[in-house]
Amino acid sequence: ALVLKMFDKDGGKVLDIGCGPGVMAHDLLKRGCAVWGIDASEKMIALAKAKMEKMGDTSRARFSVGDIENLEFPDAEFDAVICMGVLEYLLSDLKAIEEMVRVTKPGGTVIVTVPSEATAYQAVGRCVGLTARMRGRFRGRAAEDAEDVRRTCCIPRELDTRLRNAGIRKVESTHSNVVLWPATRFLPAFPPALTRMLEPLSRIPMLGWLGTQYIVKGVRT
Repeated sequence: ALVLKMFDKDGGKVLDIGCGPGVMAHDLLKRGCAVWGIDASEKMIALAKAKMEKMGDTSRARFSVGDIENLEFPDAEFDAVICMGVLEYLLSDLKAIEEMVRVTKPGGTVIVTVPSEATAYQAVGRCVGLTARMRGRFRGRAAEDAEDVRRTCCIPRELDTRLRNAGIRKVESTHSNVVLWPATRFLPAFPPALTRMLEPLSRIPMLGWLGTQYIVKGVRT
């Protein structure tokens, strides 16, 4: 919803990188856009195609397996590029950013979402993880951390710098997804209603550190 709020394009060609089962496609189509979606998962692409067939929107929505670091599209092909939940699974996001810039028209929009390293959630998680590892060493075994996942969080200002250096001028950003740690660790069914109630706090400039997700919008120069 926040990405769609930032997205100010009506019409034009949009590339959705990491499209999953086509969750953004229908809303983009309603705005008159033509949508190209790519994902590393064949299963997700199959689900996206099936969803569009069910909705009857196959003529303006095209989905295929793709690699963000090697996009099979010409230079300056799209009016907008959206990349949600992808960069954090790469060892480095530099090549991916270069590719997003390459396929975006000058003046086109780029919107990226990533987990933020500069959050209370991550800080507490690191402390707890360190404590668990130390306890494991004293007990003579490796500590296990159920929260450990293979993804890389980033510091928002550092991502802004990489985008700027690649040719994307930042115009807007926000944070989202307030998660209260350690409640989510010990209470997996953490009330979604409470998360939604706290959500607006992360979009107050001085309270961005409460939001675990960073969303940035830029324009290709």
